[in-house]
Amino acid sequence: MSVAAVSALLVLAANPQLDAVHTATRRVHGCAALPNFEGQSEAQSEGPPARFAAATEGGLLILDDDGRPLARPLTELDGLPGTRVRVATPRAGHADQLWVGTETGLARVQVDGQRLRVRQRFASAPVRSVVEHAGETYVGTWDAGVLVVDGDALRPVPLPDTQQPWGAQAQRVTALLSRGDALLAATAGAGVWQVEDGRRSLAPDLEQLGHGTDWVWSLATHDGAVYAGTLVGVVRLDGARSRTFGTQDARALASVDGRLLVASPDAGLADVHPVDDTLELPPQLRAVNGLDTLGGRTCVATDEGLWLREADGDWRRLLDAGLPSGDVTDLLRVGSGEHARLYVSTFDRGVHVLEDGRWRALDPRPGTAAAIDPQANALAAHDGSIFVATARGLYRVDDDSKTKDAAERWTKKRGLPHDNVLSLTTLRDGNLLVGTHAGAVLLDDAGELRSLGTRSRRWAVWAVAEGEAEGEYWLGTTQGLIHWLPNGRWVHLSMLSDHLRDNWVTALTWGEDGSLYVGTYAGGVDRLVQTEKGWTSEALGGGRINPGGLSFVDGTLHAATMKGVLAHEGGRWRTLQGVTPFEDATVVLPDAEGVWFASRRGLAHRAE
Repeated sequence: MSVAAVSALLVLAANPQLDAVHTATRRVHGCAALPNFEGQSEAQSEGPPARFAAATEGGLLILDDDGRPLARPLTELDGLPGTRVRVATPRAGHADQLWVGTETGLARVQVDGQRLRVRQRFASAPVRSVVEHAGETYVGTWDAGVLVVDGDALRPVPLPDTQQPWGAQAQRVTALLSRGDALLAATAGAGVWQVEDGRRSLAPDLEQLGHGTDWVWSLATHDGAVYAGTLVGVVRLDGARSRTFGTQDARALASVDGRLLVASPDAGLADVHPVDDTLELPPQLRAVNGLDTLGGRTCVATDEGLWLREADGDWRRLLDAGLPSGDVTDLLRVGSGEHARLYVSTFDRGVHVLEDGRWRALDPRPGTAAAIDPQANALAAHDGSIFVATARGLYRVDDDSKTKDAAERWTKKRGLPHDNVLSLTTLRDGNLLVGTHAGAVLLDDAGELRSLGTRSRRWAVWAVAEGEAEGEYWLGTTQGLIHWLPNGRWVHLSMLSDHLRDNWVTALTWGEDGSLYVGTYAGGVDRLVQTEKGWTSEALGGGRINPGGLSFVDGTLHAATMKGVLAHEGGRWRTLQGVTPFEDATVVLPDAEGVWFASRRGLAHRAE
């Protein structure tokens, strides 16, 4: 069964009004040397220094000879199958093209001066490796095995019937290596395999690996031998004489200047066969994911940027100033004009601030016991303080102070119903309404937590909103919508009362007409209207609404859903094309200059 492919010139799928795109380019999964690319000067094209490609969590970047990106990251907005790029490999015989493997497929990309063009793309399982062997292009994927480019399709290389017991492990390909007439394929759990020339079938290597070495991350040749980087060390593949070196988690291997270098997420970079002269490494070089070399220059991909080692041994750190995570959970804009700040909370790397065109961490003490928990769920601001809802408590940071101390923290020990804080909103009186996994509370200006009342329950509160009257609140829970009244009583609106299409409420926002719009996980949006007989409901649809995913832009309701950004106009939902670097949209936030659109792979701004 072939994998569908799209063959077309895909230059810019994004809305032409996008004036900013921010993705997680700081996390680099791999890098590749690009020798003699067109667009270089005649002197440069004669040899190194070469350009490098960086495969990042936030797209593809091409670096010039000085390590500067030629253009903004190439992402799903520009025609890539996916924004998360795991591999970039030069295309043989085409000095200006490379293969790019993403989480959702393969692309053939052309570098045209300072412009990147997607020439061809293929949908597939996540791509982990691309190798050209015997005149054909082979693609190693996670879950779909080895594929081969066949015109406008990807054709699978079948497993022999005798090897079917390996099952899923043999289809989780992590690396490919062309060696003479043989193509070797490393797998996660089934050792190293061989694609036989002409037969296009997988067969086991000279011997099956064992004792934990069946989980192979990488392959490389060094001094005429083949080495495999495994979960428990580096193995030289030599039949019965195979030998294991070290015990590190060997994610990548490369032969560099007579050394066999191994990259690991914990130890960084090391020499498998140490020589007399010590390999000098920057102390910050950790969490290494991959490396490549050409003409004495070596690129090293890490979770905190790209490192470039020059031929003279000097190291330079690149791509370390961007957004560290693209998994955006909330946006908050504070200030206006040249003094405006955009606060971005992420699911795994805390809160970061975009100010004067640069990113910085909000955390006053990163990497310490006093650091803000990295799983940030929601944001709020009041009187110069930024409040951060996290999986391990509520934090307050005075971001305007020049002498910021550790963030103040509230947990269950200080009165929260639960450490996992899910939602926040600033009330008219300056207090904060805090929704947790086990109920909602109020936080006053003095930093004291107060219960809503004796009738409060242990609801998982994913959304909060203030009503018209003082002491009137709306709580969106996994059991429906709670209308908390000033007298301390509450009314339960749910599927049972025919007010909601789904009981898991994820978002709340008020319309200009006084209607309350309720976003749910599986039932879309419900519009609640107050009448003399109580609240009535109108189902608007709209798919799966992400937490905090409802907002109004110029009077039009927008929904951030798992299938994109939707706008409700004329009684219908319309999908906004090309506004996020990933389909799973999380937040829509208007500002004075336009609109921010956030997703699980980054955010973009559309000028108005």
